Amino acid sequence: QGPASERGSAKLKGGTEDQPGTADFEKRVMRFCNGKGFDAGPWPDWDTSSPGYIAKQFARLDSADREAAERWRDAYLRDLAARKKRPVPVGVFIRDRLWAGLDPQILVNARSIAERGASKGGHALPDDWAPAFGPVWMACRFEALLAGPREGAEVPESGFWLVSQIQRDWPRVHALHLSVATGGLKLPPHLHGLADDMEFVPTGTAVFDAWRDTFRARGWPLPDGRDGLYFPKGGPEGIDAFACALAALKQGHGSSAPPVSPKGLAGAHEDGTETQVPVSNERSEALKDGTNKGMPA
Repeated sequence: QGPASERGSAKLKGGTEDQPGTADFEKRVMRFCNGKGFDAGPWPDWDTSSPGYIAKQFARLDSADREAAERWRDAYLRDLAARKKRPVPVGVFIRDRLWAGLDPQILVNARSIAERGASKGGHALPDDWAPAFGPVWMACRFEALLAGPREGAEVPESGFWLVSQIQRDWPRVHALHLSVATGGLKLPPHLHGLADDMEFVPTGTAVFDAWRDTFRARGWPLPDGRDGLYFPKGGPEGIDAFACALAALKQGHGSSAPPVSPKGLAGAHEDGTETQVPVSNERSEALKDGTNKGMPA
């Protein structure tokens, strides 16, 4: 079988997945990006682009072109991977309708690969997979931040968190960072239930600046070097509502810490140096005197 679009095209044509602005349409766009239900996996670096921009380009297509984009997706990615070339950003692929100029033979090749994979048990992403820096992954990171650092955590005198210090004082945040090397990890149901409570916030916006200030005030390490991140909806004022939703879902599903199986570490560079993450003076003093100032209970 081919990608999700071919397995359920009738549903797409007649349901809300083909209606821009609906939650189902947004989920369809997200699957196109993160590769859930597709054979070629996540679109490389899809999470560095604005989901809103990608959804806008997808909405501009008619129904036939949306299905064509999904049909050609894996073929395009596999062809470039075989030639050791990088694909264009996913939004550009959709905006410029690049599939219209592709060689039909690569579509045949991709279908053949998919069929061979299906005969061997397939290699599609599991349903509970959470792509790195996606909404569920970031919801898990917020869960870890809300829980606070380990007891007796020591703030570096420089005011910056090294990767090794995050590993020591924020073990669950570190566990998530390990999963970046493999593009994500499997997470429990209660976290997937929070996907719709998250929103993408581009850098350079007032909302992102407000979140950055909040992270500094609380002493939370904030990932850098990205065009934006997922945060709870409503800006920093939405943290309490997010925490309530998290607690309710955990009661319904139970919870567990994310598994630590992938190798590699986000923030560790090839030259052996480490990324530094700033921590506020307020947080530094709070940890030094044994309090938890600025942190939720």
